[in-house]
Amino acid sequence: MMTSIGTPVFTTVGGDVSAATVSPDGGKTSQTLAALAQGQNTLAGNIADAVQDASDAKAEATQASSDAADAKTIVSDLAGTAVTTDQANVANGYAALDGAGCPNIPGNYITFGDGTGIPTLQFKEGNGPSGKPLILKAWGDVANNEAWLSLNAPYAGSTKGGLCADGPGQCVLGKADNYFDTAYLGSAVNVVSDAKDKTVAGSFDDLTYEQAQKLSDAVFSVAVKIFQLNSAIAEKGADKARYHVGMIAQEIEAAITAAGLDPAKYAMWTSTPVTQLVEKNTGQKDKEGNAIMTYEVVPVYEADGKTQKTQQMLRYEQVLCTLFAGAKLRIATLIKDVSDLTTRVATLETKASGSAA
Repeated sequence: MMTSIGTPVFTTVGGDVSAATVSPDGGKTSQTLAALAQGQNTLAGNIADAVQDASDAKAEATQASSDAADAKTIVSDLAGTAVTTDQANVANGYAALDGAGCPNIPGNYITFGDGTGIPTLQFKEGNGPSGKPLILKAWGDVANNEAWLSLNAPYAGSTKGGLCADGPGQCVLGKADNYFDTAYLGSAVNVVSDAKDKTVAGSFDDLTYEQAQKLSDAVFSVAVKIFQLNSAIAEKGADKARYHVGMIAQEIEAAITAAGLDPAKYAMWTSTPVTQLVEKNTGQKDKEGNAIMTYEVVPVYEADGKTQKTQQMLRYEQVLCTLFAGAKLRIATLIKDVSDLTTRVATLETKASGSAA
């Protein structure tokens, strides 16, 4: 008996060859010619895709080889200008880290602490004229919930530190709506009072200067109050908040207005619109996908939502100068009245003595 293994067996159905089956294993399994042709077409497509992928991979490999060559050239160029350890802490060099992991240049250093009493930010620059280092420190006292900025920067001709503006009148400390709480000073404040910086409009001693007399009378009419600050009451309680002595800005404003004067023209009284800094989303994102924020200064309104809040303040040195000028005039008037009365009494006494004789 003869057995043919692997010889295809064809079975035709009518005249449609596509429906004919072919068996690669002697009839155990069979597949139509149409299915076989479809498989061949799919295989051909896969081969074509593989050829294209191989071509792309070859192009990428060529580019990578070129990039590697460029990188090698850059590294070779950098080798001649590499920063070496002998350039640490020198001019045009770099700041080497100290044992605490902080940049530390002899005579010039910057340190960053942990915020537990150690300066979180510190700058040092050589030594001043007094031999002391010029140091600016900023640190946080976590235990007491406080933050501090200290300065030890002796300037020429002094052994004391100094904090100054970059030119006359170029800097302001605080704002009317973001003011400092307290100032601790070892001596009185120096205020610009040079004649060359002023244009004099008149004098309180000039009785014909009507504006001065009206202003003096207006300020004199305002009562001096004893009060507690609401912020102190909120912080310490009404039983512990200390009492202050002073005037109320709104009452100064009202008195000056009642005298027929414009309070806005006098620097002893100020009224500043209150604003706040608000963080807003720009609608954009950075490359990490984080929202890009911006800040905008916006008005703060009263409960009606329409009237902008204001912060009124007084310059007490000017209020006191006005009160002093008014008191000076009143004292002079009293002295004259007493002198006149003394003269009258003396005259009357002389007449009385003559009559008695």
